[in-house]
Amino acid sequence: MKRLIAVVAIAVTVLAGCGSADSGSWTNYDITVPMTTGSKNVWAFNASDSSSSGVLQLNGTGDADGSPVNVSLWGLINYTNNAGVFAESIEFDFGSAGKVYAYTRSGETTRTPTGVHVAAILRISGGTGDFVGATGTVTHSADRAAKIGSPLTAHFVLHLKRA
Repeated sequence: MKRLIAVVAIAVTVLAGCGSADSGSWTNYDITVPMTTGSKNVWAFNASDSSSSGVLQLNGTGDADGSPVNVSLWGLINYTNNAGVFAESIEFDFGSAGKVYAYTRSGETTRTPTGVHVAAILRISGGTGDFVGATGTVTHSADRAAKIGSPLTAHFVLHLKRA
C-alpha cells in the first residue's frame, strides 16, 4: 500500500509540473492565407531559361482563432523548370499580441500536373510581445501555378511553445 501511495504521489507531482506557468504552454495555430507577390527579383538563365535564382516576397492576411494574422514571407529560390529548393523567412503578425518569426533553409517546390507544390518545415526563432522567446515549428504548404510569383493560398500550422 505504501508503494502505491508513493507511485501516485510521484505521478501527481510530475503531472502538476507539466502544467506550471514556468514550463511554458504549447499552442497550435492553423492559418490559411491568400498570398500575392510584393516584390520579385528572379533571374532566368541557361540557353532555354530553364534555371532561375533570386528573391521574392509574398504578403497576405489570414485568420487565427477569429483574429487577423498578417503574413510576410521572404524566399530565396534556386529552381530548374520552376521547381527546386528554397530558403524562407516568415513573419506572422498577430497585431497587439506580437509577432512570430520562423526560418528554414530546406523548403522544396515540386512539379504537379497542374503547377507546383510548395512544402517546408520551419523553425520558430522567436518573437515579440506575447511571443518573446517562443520556440517550435511551422509547417508550410501551398499549391500554385508553375510561374514563379503566381498568387497562391498558403497553409501554415504553427506549433509553438511560449517562453
